[in-house]
Amino acid sequence: MTTLTRFVRGAAAALFASALIAAPAVAQDKKDAKKAEVLEKYDASTVVATVGERKITLGDLIRARAALPPQMKALPPEVLFQGLLEQLTRQVAFAEAGAAAGLAKSPKVVAQLEASRKEILAQAYLEQALRKIYSEGVKSGKIGEQVKARHILVKTEDEAKKIKAEIDGGADFAETAKKKSIGPSKTKGGDLGFFNREQMVPAFAEAAFKLKKGEVSGPVKSSFGWHVIKVEDRRAGDPPSFELWVSRQGQARIGKVIGAEYEVVKSKIAITKADKLPPAKAIGEEKLLAK
Repeated sequence: MTTLTRFVRGAAAALFASALIAAPAVAQDKKDAKKAEVLEKYDASTVVATVGERKITLGDLIRARAALPPQMKALPPEVLFQGLLEQLTRQVAFAEAGAAAGLAKSPKVVAQLEASRKEILAQAYLEQALRKIYSEGVKSGKIGEQVKARHILVKTEDEAKKIKAEIDGGADFAETAKKKSIGPSKTKGGDLGFFNREQMVPAFAEAAFKLKKGEVSGPVKSSFGWHVIKVEDRRAGDPPSFELWVSRQGQARIGKVIGAEYEVVKSKIAITKADKLPPAKAIGEEKLLAK
């Protein structure tokens, strides 16, 4: 990203922030009791503004809001509506001015548009793959399923092995957790209550959800240390929304999906790299773009 691009994006963010305060009011129904009735009058094609010959629709505002970070989405709808409307109005106005100036034919702009097209298509493909995994998980009950478990957290594998042997020998799990666990749940006998798979770090979740009711795991390593886990109950729970499910996956799990999908794509599309590549330092030479 060039300095100019960063400056423009920063300025756009500043404009959005100012729009939240300064945007002129438009007629909107604020009666929550009639919200459903009011929404029935509109759809994504509803025009909310016109810039030259370009129309800005309610669908444009919905997509713009969906792209905002969580802290921005949390703002009141009447505030977001005004800010996004002002932002999109200015964006379309500048885009129309750029087109009128012939910038759409600029090699640099053409290249950037193509890069954006590829990025959007790639993201759409991966989202489709994730939605398939999500739907299959919901149907099978794996997404939304909850277990109730206790755990004992220690620093080393040897400690975990000894504790496992004690439990197998008849030691009470909760009392052992109070005495030997270094985790914050030790005061409750290691009780973690019910939790979803996505709420725990991958290694812990994988081990816990493999156990049957009453079973105790062997040593399980996570970023926190070594765990011995006992599952006390299982139940079906309401699955999280797709967006929340994705946000809980973590980079490692998403990376596995991307890797698996890439293997599928590679089997269908010929991919080759040039025999002779430019020197690595060439990627920092932005002046080459002007050639």
